[in-house]
Amino acid sequence: MDSQGGQALPVANLPWNYTGEPANGAEYLFTVRRESRKSPFVKRVDNPYAIADVPASSTSTGVAGLTPPSKEWRLAFVDNFKHMREKLASSDPPPLSTLPPGYMPFPAKKEKDKWYAYINGRPRGKAPSPEDEEPKECKGPLLRGLSQTAILHLLKHLTSFFLPPPRTSTIPTHPTSPSTAPPRAPTPDLPVPSLTPLHARWAFALLASLPAHLTSDEISVLREFARGVVGVLREGGGGGGEVEGEKEREEEMRQAWICLLAVVGGWGQWDLWEDATGRQWEW
Repeated sequence: MDSQGGQALPVANLPWNYTGEPANGAEYLFTVRRESRKSPFVKRVDNPYAIADVPASSTSTGVAGLTPPSKEWRLAFVDNFKHMREKLASSDPPPLSTLPPGYMPFPAKKEKDKWYAYINGRPRGKAPSPEDEEPKECKGPLLRGLSQTAILHLLKHLTSFFLPPPRTSTIPTHPTSPSTAPPRAPTPDLPVPSLTPLHARWAFALLASLPAHLTSDEISVLREFARGVVGVLREGGGGGGEVEGEKEREEEMRQAWICLLAVVGGWGQWDLWEDATGRQWEW
């Protein structure tokens, strides 16, 4: 959903028992959502913190409290993602002139900081305030206004957004007694990867707009993005300070699995699935 309550990518309003062949991307998105509700996406374990007592070598996911999507769901998702990609490639979205106010012009492809501010409505590292602009969704006309090279650059930027700006803390540089302690120097804390829902929606839309056949260099961009997503899954997310609370963090994990599966299944990067789960891909 976008900030005004509309969907960045349209979903067809079809009967729940619809059995026909989807004719466009909107109808494919309807089938994806229907399959998602029919099959379990994730399962909760009894104690989400018990993973801390399990050696890493015997842990299959490293995801706090969540297991990967079920086999049935992920196979249906991969199939529908490929069909949606084909339909989006053959569709004609509205022109850039139909974008809401404030969407044009968008930054140049290499302007990472400007893209962060463009998407989020405020510069990176700035606390939210009433003066912020509305966050922007990745809408269809905008996607068609981006070249394939620009889309790949934007995926690189999104990967870097997984890590929040380093925070600082005061840690003594060496042990001393309280009476002789020197002034403490700021030391950066280790950031925790975090994939916000907004960034996840952008990433999914960008991935869906790429063709099935890419060069090795282009695939490496997708793999680096997917590895960033795996980092979010392993850490349990929430490191950016924008995803808080149990329900919000669980939704972050759902979005991360979706982005990872888009790369794994959309371009056959099966080894990344094993990296994330400790399991080989099963058909």
